[in-house]
Formats: sequence, C-alpha cells, structure tokens
Amino acid sequence: MSETSPVSDQVEVVSNERDKSQDKVAYETYQRVLNEAKTAKEKLRTLEAAQQLQVESKMKEQNEWKALAEAKELEAKNLSERLNGLESTITESIKLNSFQKHLGGKIKSDEYYQFVDTNSIAYNPETKRVDEESVKKVVAEFVKKHASLVEFKVGKMPNEAASTMKVKEKNYSDMSKEEIEAELRKLGRI
Repeated sequence: MSETSPVSDQVEVVSNERDKSQDKVAYETYQRVLNEAKTAKEKLRTLEAAQQLQVESKMKEQNEWKALAEAKELEAKNLSERLNGLESTITESIKLNSFQKHLGGKIKSDEYYQFVDTNSIAYNPETKRVDEESVKKVVAEFVKKHASLVEFKVGKMPNEAASTMKVKEKNYSDMSKEEIEAELRKLGRI
C-alpha cells in the first residue's frame, strides 16, 4: 500500500477550494454582466429617445416644419391604415360567424367562404352586431346558389325515432290493474 503524501492532500484540498471559488466567481460575474447589460439597454433607449428629440429640435430650428409635419403625417397614416385593416378583419369575422350560425350546416372547405356575400350583411359598428334578417337573406341566397358546398346536419326522420323507443314487455290488455298503474306512474300520468 502506498501512502499519500501530505503535500498531495494539500494540493487536492487547494484545487477543490479553487473550483468552488471559481463557480462562485462565475455566478457573480454573470450577475454583474447581466446588470450591466440591463443598464446598457436602458441607456440605449434613453439615448435613442434623446436623439429623436434632437433631430426634431434641429428641424424646428432650421424651420423644416414641413418635413417634420410630413413625417408625423406619414406615421399617423400608417397607424390609421393598420387600425382600419384590423377593424375590417374583425367585422368580416363577426359577419362570417353569424353566417355560419344561421347556415344550419358546415361549409365543406374554408376556401368556399369566398362565395359568401358578406357585403350584403348589415353590421352596426357601434353595437358590434349584425342584422339577423340580412344574414338570413344571405344564407338563403348562398344555399340556393351553392348548396353543394355545404354539409347539412341531418336529424332523425320521424319513422327512425320509433325504432329507438323502448317497447314495453306486455300489452295493456294482458296486464293486471296494478301493473297498468305502475306503468302509468312510470310515464308520469298519475
């Protein structure tokens, strides 16, 4: 058996302490770098805002009101177009949802929705509701022209309903008075 020397034990202990201290330093370094990155991003935002204000002030000083006004007008126009696009998308969805609800079936494929005349569906933007009568008209016209594009829900026919009813075990003429009363109680007639 070989004995370990006290020097090798000390080296091993020192290296373990260094490994632990390196992990701790690495985490602290990570936290410091993360905080520095956050502050750098905040500084960048403030500098960009200050730069924008500086550009605007230079334009004002140089009497370039027209360029500044055009830039603001273009920005407002872009925002307005985007808002109008979103509103029209929402309006179309409300109209198509109401159409689907009144259809009484399901359109076979989403590409067939292009045949729905949503322009004829009356919509009140203040209440965000559609006129039910206009929806019914559009549904009737769609079904008249494009019935093959719709899968209609099919209910049970009257003669099929009788086959699902439970048949009683005996005829009333074969039952005793007590059995008839019990059957009637089941039916809720007494």
